[in-house]
Amino acid sequence: MTMNKFGNFERGAAIISLDTEQLWGHLDLLSPQQFEARFPNAPEFHDRLLNLLSGEGISATWTLVGALTLPGTRGPADPRFANTPRYWAEKIAAGN
Repeated sequence: MTMNKFGNFERGAAIISLDTEQLWGHLDLLSPQQFEARFPNAPEFHDRLLNLLSGEGISATWTLVGALTLPGTRGPADPRFANTPRYWAEKIAAGN
């Protein structure tokens, strides 16, 4: 984005922030099955949103909870969580 001689941007800018913690943000309230029943196909929403933004040439930044992207985790016993407080890791499911 470039600025004009007055120090103002030459075109407008907007920021939209979506907090979609998925199951991670609900583990203290819902089981994975309850989450899926309440928010069916939630992960597919991200694919649809990314396709819409990309189709319109809109840039986006994504942030993911790291433990949810690990392949082959052994749940709270996974050595990658050794320095993580137990109460943070205790609800991370084993698997992919």
